[in-house]
Amino acid sequence: VPHGSEVRIVSKFPDAEKTVERLKNNVQNINISFEVKDTTGRETLESMGLENYDYIILLCYQNYFPIQEADAQTLITLLLVLFIDTTIKNPRLSEGFYINLN
Repeated sequence: VPHGSEVRIVSKFPDAEKTVERLKNNVQNINISFEVKDTTGRETLESMGLENYDYIILLCYQNYFPIQEADAQTLITLLLVLFIDTTIKNPRLSEGFYINLN
């Protein structure tokens, strides 16, 4: 990865920070940050400056919730990101979203 790359990890569970701290010691050229926030909240996502991101990767909370609830929370976050993306019209983000509802 290019020098100066950044990874921002956001989770509603603070115990994930331990894993992030271990990860920081094993990477080069990447600044990794961690925040405890609820990604299913529109206000949270709008405050994150998504227009400045090249990529957004959503992961499921499968270790914290039953699978249906974990999937539902991931879907809520995805739909909010898509809504915000269409509002800010960021072509860098839009090119990665493909949803087939058929």
